Amino acid sequence: EEPALGEFAPVVLTGGLALPHDDDVAARAAARAFAAEVAREHGQPVRVEGAEHRAITLRELGLLVKHVKQHSRSWVGRRWSAGAWREVRGLKPEEVNLYDVNLNLLARLGAELGISFSELFACGQERKPKVFLSHAWSHSLLQTYEALVQHAKDRGYGEDEPIWICAFAIRQHAVELGAIEDSPFFKALKATAMTLIIVAAEGEGVLDRSWCALEMNLAMVEGGAGYLTDIYTHHKRKVQRLTDGLIAANENHASKKAGRDKKFPFAIIERALNFALADTK
Repeated sequence: EEPALGEFAPVVLTGGLALPHDDDVAARAAARAFAAEVAREHGQPVRVEGAEHRAITLRELGLLVKHVKQHSRSWVGRRWSAGAWREVRGLKPEEVNLYDVNLNLLARLGAELGISFSELFACGQERKPKVFLSHAWSHSLLQTYEALVQHAKDRGYGEDEPIWICAFAIRQHAVELGAIEDSPFFKALKATAMTLIIVAAEGEGVLDRSWCALEMNLAMVEGGAGYLTDIYTHHKRKVQRLTDGLIAANENHASKKAGRDKKFPFAIIERALNFALADTK
C-alpha cells in the first residue's frame, strides 16, 4: 500500500538552507528567477502574520502554472513504484502535483526568503479568503487550476478574488499548525463563504486522507446557513461538478443542474458513500 508521501522523507525544513536535491542548479535558479519576476511587479515580499490571512488569487496561481510549464522538466519528483518511493526527474507539466511544487519551489522560497508563496504577492496586506480549497497534494496542479477556473465561472467571482490554499498560505520551510481550533485551516474556513472540494477521477486523495476528511466535515458542520460546498472532478477530460444548489453560470432552473449532475462520475459518489475514517491515512 502506498503510504503518505510525508512518511518517506521530510520535504519541508525546520531550519537551515539545505534542501533535498540542492545540487539542482537549474531548479534553484528558476525559483530565484520566479521570486525576482514577482518582485519587479509587486515589490520585495513582506511577511504577513497568520497563515489564515495568506490567500492567493487565480491570477497568481496562473503565474505558477506558467512557471511550471516552462521549468518542470528541470524539476525532481518522488513517485511510489515497486513498494518504495523513487526519485524521478524531468517532470512533464501535467504530471506535476503539489508535492513537486513544494519540493522544487515553495520550500526553496521559504528557505531563502522565509515566506510563503502568498507573501510574494500580498505586499504585506492581509487577505480575507472567499473560497476555501480542500484537495490532496497528490492531485495534478494543472487540473486543480482548471477546476478553480471553472469554479470561478460557476460562482461568479473574478481572478483577483482571494482563495485559501494551504500549500501557498503556509510557510513550507517551517510548518506549525497547532491545535485544530487554532490552526490556519480552521480559521480560514470559518472566514470563507464556500468550500471547493476537488476529487481525483478515481476518488483517491481527498477520500483517503484524514486531513481532507476533517476539512470536509468542518465545511459541512461549521459553515452555517448559506455556506456552500461544491465538489469538482475531472472526467473524460472535462471538469464535472456537483454544486450546492444552482450556479451563476447560465443556470436558472433546477433541470439544468440535474442534467449537469448526471455527468458527475457515479464511482466517486459510491466511494464517498462507503467512506470510513478508519481507512484513511
